[in-house]
Amino acid sequence: MKKYLAMFLSLALSFSSSTYIFANPLNTQLPIQNISIDKNNSFIQNGITYTINQNSSESLQGFVTISSGKDFKGKTLNIPQKVIYQGKFYTVKAIAPYAFYQNNNIENVVIPNTAKNIGSFAFSDCQNLKAIDVITGGNKYKSLNGVLFNVSMDTLIAYPSGKADKQYNLPNNVNKIEQGAFYNNKYLQYFIANSDLQEIGAYAFSDSQSLKEVSGIVKLKTLGDFAFANSSIENIYLSTYLENMGKATFYNSNIKFIEIPYKIKTLPEYTFYNCKNLKNVIFKDGLNVIDNFAFANSSIESFSAPISLNTIGFQSFANCKNLKNIKFNENLQTIEDEAFLNNIFLTNFTVTRDLKNIGNNVFYGCNNINKVATDNSRYFEVSDNILYSLNKKELSYVPPKREISYVNISKETETIKNDALNNATSIDTFNVDEKNEKFSSEDGVLYDKDKKNLIKFPPKKNITNFSIPSTVEKILPYAFKDAKNLYGYIFIPANLLNIESNNFENMPNIYGFSVDNNNPNFTTVNDVLYNKDKSILLKYPARKNVGTFDMLKETKTINNLAFEQANIVTLNVGVNVENIEEEAFLNSSIKNINIKEGLVNIKDNAFKGSNIENIILPTTLQNIGDSAFSYCNNLKSIQFNALQTNSFGYNMFIGSNNLKKIIVPVNSYYNYKNYLINSGVDNWQNLLQEYKPPVKENNK
Repeated sequence: MKKYLAMFLSLALSFSSSTYIFANPLNTQLPIQNISIDKNNSFIQNGITYTINQNSSESLQGFVTISSGKDFKGKTLNIPQKVIYQGKFYTVKAIAPYAFYQNNNIENVVIPNTAKNIGSFAFSDCQNLKAIDVITGGNKYKSLNGVLFNVSMDTLIAYPSGKADKQYNLPNNVNKIEQGAFYNNKYLQYFIANSDLQEIGAYAFSDSQSLKEVSGIVKLKTLGDFAFANSSIENIYLSTYLENMGKATFYNSNIKFIEIPYKIKTLPEYTFYNCKNLKNVIFKDGLNVIDNFAFANSSIESFSAPISLNTIGFQSFANCKNLKNIKFNENLQTIEDEAFLNNIFLTNFTVTRDLKNIGNNVFYGCNNINKVATDNSRYFEVSDNILYSLNKKELSYVPPKREISYVNISKETETIKNDALNNATSIDTFNVDEKNEKFSSEDGVLYDKDKKNLIKFPPKKNITNFSIPSTVEKILPYAFKDAKNLYGYIFIPANLLNIESNNFENMPNIYGFSVDNNNPNFTTVNDVLYNKDKSILLKYPARKNVGTFDMLKETKTINNLAFEQANIVTLNVGVNVENIEEEAFLNSSIKNINIKEGLVNIKDNAFKGSNIENIILPTTLQNIGDSAFSYCNNLKSIQFNALQTNSFGYNMFIGSNNLKKIIVPVNSYYNYKNYLINSGVDNWQNLLQEYKPPVKENNK
């Protein structure tokens, strides 16, 4: 389990050609607060900071709160009942939240009977802490075998992170486990609850490094946010009384099997995100909503919706690589965007009776779906293995592995759902009924009726060179995506004014572009496509094979997918380039990229899957997006020359497993340490090196 807490665990995986990726997962860090320490009203003794309560600062007998103890160096922490400062006595009445957080010197704590308030996570993640004891006589706290409770023994407050017992039996009458109580414990493997336990607080067992099983739960009603997140838990039985479940409860854990109790109406977001061992899930009737990312990136193998389910949320089952079977119930009404994104083993699905709302790209990246069907659907029908709305008013979805290579669009069809053809890689011809008033086709290519919009070039159409008709003014999103059999050149007419997003992706056989001289918006230089003033490099053709490519001095922006699959050895980025857009170098073979001073922004996934080996980033760089250098298998070193950045994306280097050096300026070493906690590199401490810029000598 990962120990570094100040991190967002963004685990977006590599998708070979998909432009769809996971949204950034939520923040799984402890909700650490900056405890306000009034330096004018505080003093330090023996490495402990005491803050004087305002209502006692002028009294000879006042009260203090321990606001920080992170600098305490001893092994045994005997918190005093009273301290003396400037001749005045102060009673120690409170310990602030996180006061001793991550103090790994402490092995034993003794709490005075004067303590009235101990804040959340006060002793969390003290890895060598073995026991917390309380001096008898207080009216707030009590300890039993080194574990901290409230005085009535109905709430377990803190279980020491370094307590070496492998099994812990919860004492009778305890009905609540406080938030963070077992956080990041090193040794505990088995937790046995009592029959009275009703609440497990937020982060209670989060990051527990050895925890395997929680048993004995009978009446549990509430499970807090992140309760078992990032832990090694494998088995737990959730009681039938459970009705309140927080977000991300088992996020990134080792849970193997789960049964969702019937009182749970909404399975919260991120509940089982990245649970790599989770294969089997039983859904009880009663569940209404599966929220966003609930099972994303898990190993769940099948999904059979309970009869009560009506909504499946955004990316809720995205990238479940083992998901082979899904079965919707007849009452299901809504599937939100990208719900089953990138599930490569799915081969079919059936639209059931009440399913009315199907979001965008619900099955995008499910490249083996060969069949779609309906079962008493009130809103959809299937014809030629294509999903339509009733009466074929809208073409809704074409399976990527559909055996029929042509699509016949009837006269009734009035709209095509904006994502219906995004993944339809098996098509070589579109045929449109002449009586259709909205669409037309020419040589198998799909257009709107008056051919002003090019909607889709058939991905399997085999052709050398393609001239876009002179009537076309706009190329719609994804129109040329996956056109692997289009060889040679694309000729752009004078009237073409707009090329929308994600075009020319995964077209490995394009040699170049040619633009009519009268076109007001686009131009080419040496077969490379630009906007008219050349400030944006739009697309470098994949088949254009050069050793070195020097960008134009006019260029300020490298467009998204601009160098995707580019066959270049060395790229010299222009002196005026300020922006590198999303996935600009996706899967490119470029080994060497030389970037000048002036670059400001690198967007999400900009270099994902590229072949770069070493890169130096300039001092002007201010913003770096998520996963910017992810899955660069040949990346060995990267040098940051900026002292700090405004934003530094999550999972910067995830999947770049051969990275050997991360070089940063000597004056910003600690800045980059904070950035790299989130970088997706577990051993970043071993890779981080300081770079001292050479001193420029003054000319005398």
